[in-house]
Amino acid sequence: MPRIPFGPWTPDEPPLDGTGLVTATNVSPQSSATGYYRSWPALTPISNALSGAPLGGVAGKSNDGKAMSFAGDMTKLYRLQASTWGDVSRVGGYSTATPEVWRFVPYGYDIIATNYSDAIQKFTIGTSTKFADMSATAPRARHLAVVRDFLVTGNTSDTDGQRALRVRWSPLGNPSGDWTPNATLQTDFQDLTTGDEIMGLVGGEYGAIICRSAIYRMTFVGPPLAFQFDEVVRNHGCAASGSLATDGTMSVFYAEDGFYIFNGVALTPIGVGKINRWFEDNVAPSSFPTMSAQIDATRQLYVLLFTSKDSPNGQPDTLLQYNWVSDRWTIIRQPALVLVRLLSTVFTLEDLDTVSMNLDVLPASLDSRLWSGGVPYLGAFTQDLKFSAFAGPALVAEIETGEAALGGGVKARVQTVRPLCDGEASVVVKHRDDQWGPQQETTAETPTRAGDCKFNVDARFHSMKLTIGGPWTVAQGVDFTFVPTSET
Repeated sequence: MPRIPFGPWTPDEPPLDGTGLVTATNVSPQSSATGYYRSWPALTPISNALSGAPLGGVAGKSNDGKAMSFAGDMTKLYRLQASTWGDVSRVGGYSTATPEVWRFVPYGYDIIATNYSDAIQKFTIGTSTKFADMSATAPRARHLAVVRDFLVTGNTSDTDGQRALRVRWSPLGNPSGDWTPNATLQTDFQDLTTGDEIMGLVGGEYGAIICRSAIYRMTFVGPPLAFQFDEVVRNHGCAASGSLATDGTMSVFYAEDGFYIFNGVALTPIGVGKINRWFEDNVAPSSFPTMSAQIDATRQLYVLLFTSKDSPNGQPDTLLQYNWVSDRWTIIRQPALVLVRLLSTVFTLEDLDTVSMNLDVLPASLDSRLWSGGVPYLGAFTQDLKFSAFAGPALVAEIETGEAALGGGVKARVQTVRPLCDGEASVVVKHRDDQWGPQQETTAETPTRAGDCKFNVDARFHSMKLTIGGPWTVAQGVDFTFVPTSET
């Protein structure tokens, strides 16, 4: 029995041999050389609503290992306790200007937050009850990172005005200290000469400064310079700051000509011939300021939330996923406002009552890591302003194989199709006799007790479209039977 394994989804270059996919919706690519797809869970709420539209979030740990999660909207900063967001704003709150967002970074046991409109904020986990201004001499900034023991800011509003290409850093080991340039304290700033504007910062042993049209490496060299700046990429950079997501030394983002991975030294294109043209055709141009992206390290995924041109309300409605191990893309149709990666907090049985009084409708089973403390997980704020986890039932998936001439030089009659998946599957066979004519579709068939869907489709070109619903986990491909026919 011939088999068509589910290959990569490459809408920019539709496959003609049947192994690639024309559609891969509501499935997640896996880190496997053989290639298969898993289900993707729906968002399900685990918190109350914020007072305003969410503009970002983060999590960190105290000195005793206690995890805390934080989020912000235009006027407030919040801390999540069990399933309830509590206001932990400084006195007077905030005045976040549109289209600014909150960006956060953990520094030791501190959570550092910036919205560019207000002074940089600090909250010490286990000690603070409210956020407070971090330092009177620190600039306002759009971007934050921790490079070695320095807090680094980028794209600043400083004592001499807005500086879109400025990088400025704190005293060594003391972000709350005096940021006035001082060779002894090793605090200083650097105005870059190319790049248009800084779109994001990446921290670690060395720093990466992702500009709109350049990328710099920031290397610690000690006093009196503190850091050396080297332009490692010219005429390429990040077109949407919200598309930038990092994990370790890997950064993924969308540039003017498509998607790239930056490893700290060089750029690697990951969307050319696969997804770049499709994304340009489907993303709403006005949605660039509202994009958000995260790395799901557990699943080895880059996930980008964006607004499609088909969005019914002009809000983000689609997740684009990329698995960097298998080099595969998919999309998830899931409305949300902003992606956030948090750390789970310990839930007692009493705490679970605040999520749901009915154990049967909790967003995850009682033995899920979601209810244990300190576990990183990907979630999102939904359009009702509640934080939700990707822990609900599997979304209904649609997978369509590329077109194939099964009979070679003659027509072929497809007799059966067996979907290689669990769950409740139905199959449609699409067919035509020439590649310039429209495709015809059969009615949807469900498997018999033997697992086969029965067909009688005589044509020169065939493709199979699967819809998978109900509880399901894995989809691998289709087995099928056919016989060549004498008609040419």
